[in-house]
Amino acid sequence: MKYLGQEDQAAEITAAQKTRNQTRLVLLLAIIGMITCSMTGRDLDSLSLAKDWLLTDGVMLKSSIVRTKSFKFPYQTNVHPDFAYSYIVNGKVYESEDTSCDSNDEKVVGDVVSQFTSGRKIKVHYRRNDPTVAYFDHKGVNTHTPFSIKNLFFILGLAAVIAALVLAIRIQKARRDERKLEKGLAK
Repeated sequence: MKYLGQEDQAAEITAAQKTRNQTRLVLLLAIIGMITCSMTGRDLDSLSLAKDWLLTDGVMLKSSIVRTKSFKFPYQTNVHPDFAYSYIVNGKVYESEDTSCDSNDEKVVGDVVSQFTSGRKIKVHYRRNDPTVAYFDHKGVNTHTPFSIKNLFFILGLAAVIAALVLAIRIQKARRDERKLEKGLAK
């Protein structure tokens, strides 16, 4: 058995700790990425695949502003639109509601609601295989766009998983190179 000096032992311990830390980082990135993807990717396919969505004409039935008061501190009023609309697919009339908005500002929500008064004709996007799932684009303030927060978090989660894979490959390559160097020194 080969005797190692204290400096060599300290270097080996440091190298082992570095390898463990790198492995922990890879596992952490992979786990965080997978959790993020699973939480945000559930309805990703239903909201962002354009080939599944078709366009039809619709009519706005109701548009109003909804104000809700928070019962937790800081007591504030949340504001969002409330739209109800109908549309026809293959001769069948469907009704849907939309309350999504990227802003909590009463002026912004008021401007959006005032653009879509009752009786106004609108364009409605519906799912090809399930026409009951629909939305209408009210000037980009809905959460059904491909660049919604959920989709961005899904992309970040996917990037974390890819980063974990790249780091794992680099760690494996570094270990393989170290083994080759040790074998070359042993000869």
